[in-house]
Amino acid sequence: MTNTTREPEMQDFLLSGDPVVSGLVASQNYREAQDVLAEMLPQSEAVSGLAGLGTVLIVHDLGLVQLLRGDFEASVPNLSRALDGLGRILGTSDAGTLSAADSLGEALAGAFDHVRARELHARALEGREKLLGLFHWDTLTSAMNLAIASARLGMFGEARALFLKVRDRASRSLGERHPRTLKCLTCLGQCLAGQGDLAGAREALERSLALHNESLGTDHTGSMDAADSLAMFLMGLGEHGAARDVASEVLACSEERFGKLHQHSVRYRSHLGFALACGGDFRGAEEAFSEAAEYSAKLFGSRHPCTVTIVLNMFRMKAVTDGPLSVCGLYERTLESLERDSGPESPSASIAAGEFGLVLARLGELGRAAELLRRAVSFYERTLGPSHDVTVRHLKDLRAVLHRNGDSEEALSIFRRVLMSLADRAVAEARSSAGSLGVPDAWRMARREGDGVGEDCWKKFAARPGRDCH
Repeated sequence: MTNTTREPEMQDFLLSGDPVVSGLVASQNYREAQDVLAEMLPQSEAVSGLAGLGTVLIVHDLGLVQLLRGDFEASVPNLSRALDGLGRILGTSDAGTLSAADSLGEALAGAFDHVRARELHARALEGREKLLGLFHWDTLTSAMNLAIASARLGMFGEARALFLKVRDRASRSLGERHPRTLKCLTCLGQCLAGQGDLAGAREALERSLALHNESLGTDHTGSMDAADSLAMFLMGLGEHGAARDVASEVLACSEERFGKLHQHSVRYRSHLGFALACGGDFRGAEEAFSEAAEYSAKLFGSRHPCTVTIVLNMFRMKAVTDGPLSVCGLYERTLESLERDSGPESPSASIAAGEFGLVLARLGELGRAAELLRRAVSFYERTLGPSHDVTVRHLKDLRAVLHRNGDSEEALSIFRRVLMSLADRAVAEARSSAGSLGVPDAWRMARREGDGVGEDCWKKFAARPGRDCH
């Protein structure tokens, strides 16, 4: 068995070797590290050229620091450029090239391009298994990233098998109570929930939280993530009081350790908003969402996907409590701003377009609603795949709008797409021996109006809480 190396620090993934940048990353001063690298880049380009190794290494580190800061839009092109350069200069199987592939996968996931992210993680895993062995830390990291990417795409059978494999290897090489091993248990619980194994999911999540707290303490990031996962799971079960209590404890712990202006605290505050809203405390939820959006904007900017999604969650809740007309102007201004600043096909604008389309449909503006929902469907098909639950849900919403608007021909075409998507998913789940959805079930789901635009949006939203921050 090849021994796993020590757990790396973030500065270990830097390739340029600059001691100043390394020190800044070690102290989590990512903004200043980015500024230093941005100053170094033109100097390197002047000396070694645009495609020289020195330049490529700096571009890689710049993209990595941007990834750590959550600036995915800037990180993706830099890491893509670095991956191409490293592959050309060092070879596609070099350790640095594989590291860049894995980092690019994480950046793509942050930019909501989960299909491409999974491809990059699979590439990195294959190369690292050959180069470093099955039990090396980097190999385990790539396997974990691939499992997470598969779960995000709804490929729960594949994800479950990968999580179990990583957990076994991490347990053998690192120990059963190592943070990496325990994280696998948390992810496994989330995956089981996605498969519908609620009893197994609850057991895994509760055991993960107990082991995290016992082994690492309640203020460890792994412990807080385990508690947050349990809170979201309880919320989905309708145990809103328990979910609220756990979410409140997680937020208090995170703010005590990191402060309010930290990405973990922002995420946990947003999740507390979910729990409060689902429990009927809409005033408390609005306060939590508003503060989370404010802190996220300070950290990442107002057009960052994390910030935008929190704002949209708040709008969606207000559409239920105050009626769709009360948020129509808010959606309009938000979408216009996102299209202007990020482009109409950006993740933030595409997500907002889908949300706004549902609101307009409830107000009877069916023509524009259909136009916006088409944009959302195109985005989700590209980034999540045609058979993903989110894609299918938007297809069904679009079909309902078209049917109400009298466009029976396109509505029938959308119905056929829904049916094919669900059938494809049923076949994939059957092959993995992990899912219970059969082709007859897919037919019934395709015909069901369960996600039509006339339903209570918040109840739908609360029943299927999503990942609202990176």
